[in-house]
Amino acid sequence: MVKPRSQAASNQAAFVFAHGIGSSEFPIDEYHRYAVEFDCVCFTIDYGMDPKITPDFESDFIQAVDYIHEHAEKYGINKNQICIGGTGGGI
Repeated sequence: MVKPRSQAASNQAAFVFAHGIGSSEFPIDEYHRYAVEFDCVCFTIDYGMDPKITPDFESDFIQAVDYIHEHAEKYGINKNQICIGGTGGGI
């Protein structure tokens, strides 16, 4: 989660970013830029990558968005202003 200090403590919009699969490092600078430019809290997903099971990236993403929605108050976001997007993740 990326939330610049200058943002309001509550009622922020959220952007949940689906990054490309196989990406071992998250581009934090890019997420920070989204958070500042869009004036939102930016989330990215840590996909389950257990080599013993077939990954289900869509399910991981949906579960993460559901979790963020259910815990919106904890993160200072407005649960009615959650946007999704990205560059992969099977989305």
